[in-house]
Amino acid sequence: MEEIRRYNQGDVILVQDEDTRGYVYLILTGYCEVVHHDGNQPLGIAKLQAGDIVGEMAVITGRGFRNASVVAASPATLCLISEDTFKAFIDAENFRDSLITRWQLRPYMKSLPQFSDIESTSLELAGSIADIVHLKAAESLEADKKSWYIVSKGEGRFGGINCGAGMEFGWRPLGLEVQGMLTANTSMDIVKFSKKEFDQMRLRLPAMNYSLRKYRVSQNDPEVNWLLGVVSTEGTIQ
Repeated sequence: MEEIRRYNQGDVILVQDEDTRGYVYLILTGYCEVVHHDGNQPLGIAKLQAGDIVGEMAVITGRGFRNASVVAASPATLCLISEDTFKAFIDAENFRDSLITRWQLRPYMKSLPQFSDIESTSLELAGSIADIVHLKAAESLEADKKSWYIVSKGEGRFGGINCGAGMEFGWRPLGLEVQGMLTANTSMDIVKFSKKEFDQMRLRLPAMNYSLRKYRVSQNDPEVNWLLGVVSTEGTIQ
């Protein structure tokens, strides 16, 4: 630990394309938003809260500059940690590859309507069990009932119907299964979740279950299973 800093809502903590200045930041209190400017407009990538680290990817990738800006979304307290200390830790714990994967998944997760109302911690957990499937034009993918597939980028056809970003196939949590063959018209990126892993996570996160339920209702989904499961009353006082 090097220093504790406090920020007001709206303060810019890190600036895109600036040098790292030798630090990463651990959020101790409050909320922050990661914003990337694509040359035309700023795009929100992620919302972070206490316990999250910001500025780590410049260290992991070795670029030496910030890939995005970080803005305080509320009054926030952050701890500065030296890059050398942080790098030694992730190297010792073999965290580098998993952190890069989660960083790459942030914009994919943020863009999916199924996760638009899910808070940042749950979104990060979902990202940690997600995979990205890349399809070239004319390539196909068989959607099965063991996985949940959501189109993040590109266009294709599924069962003779045109589909694009936000369309989902295979097993769908709280919804009906949609099986069949997806064929890409253009290059496509598809977020994929294992049914087993996602359901285990959903059972631990009631807020995730509630947000997905709201999404299904908003889409007039024909069947929604509202229940998380049976709650045991064994051992309770009568």
